[in-house]
Amino acid sequence: MLFRSIHRLIVTSATYRQSSRPSDDRARIRDPENLLLARAPRPRLPAEQLRDQALETAGLLDRAIGGEPVFPLQPDHYWEDRALPGKWVQSVGGDRHRRSLYTYWRRMALHPSLEILDAPARTVCTARRTVSNGPTQALVTLNDPIFVEAADAFALRILKESGPGDSARLDRGFLLALGRGPSADERERLLEFLRRQRDRGLGDAAAWSRLAAVLLNLDEHLCRP
Repeated sequence: MLFRSIHRLIVTSATYRQSSRPSDDRARIRDPENLLLARAPRPRLPAEQLRDQALETAGLLDRAIGGEPVFPLQPDHYWEDRALPGKWVQSVGGDRHRRSLYTYWRRMALHPSLEILDAPARTVCTARRTVSNGPTQALVTLNDPIFVEAADAFALRILKESGPGDSARLDRGFLLALGRGPSADERERLLEFLRRQRDRGLGDAAAWSRLAAVLLNLDEHLCRP
């Protein structure tokens, strides 16, 4: 109960809930490293949260608590290529979409997608994670099977939960992914993107899957607000 009270105090404090934007240029000059906590930091979410957030936005996340470790999708023969014993047997059903907390971690071979997104190996104790920003990470959030599956499911959720018309659907997608509506410029650009996908011969669901992938890969979705 003590830890829960401390966590509640932190997340409801004015310091934690403030905007990541500097209040003015003077604050940026006086405290460029934000040592005084005048504004919120805006780091990219940890690897596990990136995966869980994509699944939650898509409506796929299984919130079951407890149980055995699960084995979500990873490349075939991943352990064998590292000369490690055993075989990764992919989970089925809801276990495919359990929170990353329950993903089986091998000390010498953690899940490759989480590794690329800077989750640390467990060979040594890690006090603070390294946060990098490389193109390979974008390939994960765009092309990894679990993120592709999330984009497809997110598109279907948008089509199911919104009113008719692309503009209403875009409003629903923005609300689910970013917690806000699109600006006029964002609306124009994304509706044009949607039209281009249809001009290439994609059906409605496939075109919206492409747009859903864009929303899931926006910096605003991948970083702490």
